[in-house]
Amino acid sequence: MARDIFWKFTPRPTKYERNRVPILRMNLICCKKTIREICHIVLKFLQGLFNFHAKNCTSH
Repeated sequence: MARDIFWKFTPRPTKYERNRVPILRMNLICCKKTIREICHIVLKFLQGLFNFHAKNCTSH
C-alpha cells in the first residue's frame, strides 16, 4: 500500500510519461494562444464600444 503510493508520486519517466510531456506542453501553448486571442477579441470589442459611446456623447 505505502509502496504503491510512493511509486505513484515518484516521477519515473516511463515511455508513456515521456510521450505525455510534449503533448501537455503543446496543450499549454495552444491554451495560451487561445486565451491571448480571446483577450484580443474582448479588448477590441470593448474598444469599439468605448469609441461608439464616445462618438454618441460628442454628437449630443
